[in-house]
Amino acid sequence: MIVLASDYEDQLLNSYELTKEAVEKAYKGHGGEKLEFLVEPYGTPEFWRILQQATGLITAFLPVDRAFLEKAPNLRFISVNATGYNSLDMEALADHGVAMSHITSYCTREVAEHAISMLMALNKRMPEYHDDICRKKKWKYMDRAPRRTLDHLTLTIFGLGRIGRMTAKLANALGMTVQAVDPYATEEAARDSRVTLVSKEVAQATSDAMINHMVLNEATKHYFNGAFFRGLKRTPIFINVGRGGSVDEAALQKALEEGQILSAGLDVLEDEDPKLATCPFVSMPNVLLTPHSAFYSEDSNRALEEISGRSMGLFLAGETDGIQGYIGCETVGDEL
Repeated sequence: MIVLASDYEDQLLNSYELTKEAVEKAYKGHGGEKLEFLVEPYGTPEFWRILQQATGLITAFLPVDRAFLEKAPNLRFISVNATGYNSLDMEALADHGVAMSHITSYCTREVAEHAISMLMALNKRMPEYHDDICRKKKWKYMDRAPRRTLDHLTLTIFGLGRIGRMTAKLANALGMTVQAVDPYATEEAARDSRVTLVSKEVAQATSDAMINHMVLNEATKHYFNGAFFRGLKRTPIFINVGRGGSVDEAALQKALEEGQILSAGLDVLEDEDPKLATCPFVSMPNVLLTPHSAFYSEDSNRALEEISGRSMGLFLAGETDGIQGYIGCETVGDEL
């Protein structure tokens, strides 16, 4: 039985040893069948050869669609070593009888801290000063308009889930006025997080800063589009640590160029393997980019490997009840 761990070459973990150990520990030699754990970058001839034989796949970003699954006739389970799984064609998985799991909780504090760090850096115009000094060789602070301190600003969080609530906690500690847009959040949850629930329209009218924590689905695809940015009444800082597909990047670029958005912090782009040579945000001094690293810490990296490996081992051992974020092949198509 073969388990394949794979991603784009520059997205592979430095080591999958913890993942492998977690798979083997959970599998416990079930049924006496030998388990082979292999790591191979996506797209190589060896990758496609292994995939043809693999029963399990561990990945974060690979585009698993019908064409992919046609080349994986023995595949029965995908363990996504990430929270989001929008790169998977769920209907195709159902048709091919492939179950999956994703990690529902492992990097809450990390992503919230990353979002707030971006907000603080952008509010103090640090990327712009860095560009002035390093590229323009200019040492002059007053050429940039001053900003108010965070305790004067209203922050809107889009998506008041576990990470959104942690972000609210940190923002409240900094003295910000915190509100959220989330049709599924309860008034009780918002009250406990010291957050006011508002409509999108109110958020557009009152926000000095925005942080996106929403999952990506049909309702949130290009949620932040040209109409959204044109509807802004202030000139907020915009931060995306959710999913790249929530943002229409051409519209965001235009909003930045036309002054509808003051600055942007982007941990994610629409393409999980972006071509940086042609990415317009790379050359914009009021944009702070990080390589989908908001989740990344010593603690979260260990948890990511252990949870995804354990899920794979449990599935292969037939113990699906203990798998975090499990979606069985008989119901996987319902997750559209």
